[in-house]
Amino acid sequence: MSLKLTKYLQLVRRKAAEFESIDINGKQDEGKFGKYVLKAAFGCISLLLFFFLQTGFSPAFVAYCASSLAILVGLFITALVFGFDKFYQQTSEKEYADAKSKLWDTQAYNYVKQFGYITGYTIVQSIFALLLLSLSALFEKQSQINVFELRYFNSWSVEVFSPLLLLGVACLFSAQRVVVIYLLLRITYQTLFIVASMVQFMTTKISRN
Repeated sequence: MSLKLTKYLQLVRRKAAEFESIDINGKQDEGKFGKYVLKAAFGCISLLLFFFLQTGFSPAFVAYCASSLAILVGLFITALVFGFDKFYQQTSEKEYADAKSKLWDTQAYNYVKQFGYITGYTIVQSIFALLLLSLSALFEKQSQINVFELRYFNSWSVEVFSPLLLLGVACLFSAQRVVVIYLLLRITYQTLFIVASMVQFMTTKISRN
């Protein structure tokens, strides 16, 4: 079961990245903005904010992000469930469809796949962000360690392993801060992409009628 889960997650990730650069006509975007520049920009922003968040995420920020992500996951799951049948009923029922009907069917089919994969991957990223944020809630004191000063916690009484333990905690929560910020940026971008593409598809559909 775990192997299937890993396989499915990899498939969703690969397909989401693929459909981010494909329009509803199936045309591939040859630009490098979505593939490299955007990811590099998010990475740089994550590292930059990491240096400003020297004591980690505040409890208020963790609570706010957790609530927002939980609501977002619920909305996207609802959109996938209720939109599945509706989107797949867009294909033409004509026995001998003309070229225009076939084009519309192809566009609807491409949009369904784009919407499904990108929305699904956004849900996966939101769940991972929630899990990482839960570390700050479970280990509030340790998560607020200043990695640029590496001060010992007074509550730690272990003398032999405290330097190694401190280093491990610092590395863990340093990585957590960077990854959480990166995921939040990706989730925000993909949510805007989903909403914008949905509005564009709905507008095009209405204009045809």
